[in-house]
Amino acid sequence: MERLLTAEAIEGELAPMLVGGIVLHIDTMLDQAWRVVESFVKLSPAEADYVTSVGLGELRPELLMPAHPELVSVLTRHPAIRWKLDNVKRHLSKKS
Repeated sequence: MERLLTAEAIEGELAPMLVGGIVLHIDTMLDQAWRVVESFVKLSPAEADYVTSVGLGELRPELLMPAHPELVSVLTRHPAIRWKLDNVKRHLSKKS
């Protein structure tokens, strides 16, 4: 998560949505943002592996719910989730 919240991301995605004339102090913004959200985004090793897998276009819900194989099965077939993973894969293929 931390690697996604970068100065480049702020400049490219947040800054264009702000009212003109606002001066961004990106380092300060990043420090303040992390102080607020850090406790919410501390991931367990399994959660971190899950997030990494989604970023690679793979779905591994068994990492989050090992005791619920029926739910894992439903999630892996869910159309919206499949659509998102296809988009991730397509995006990754454009980068290479």
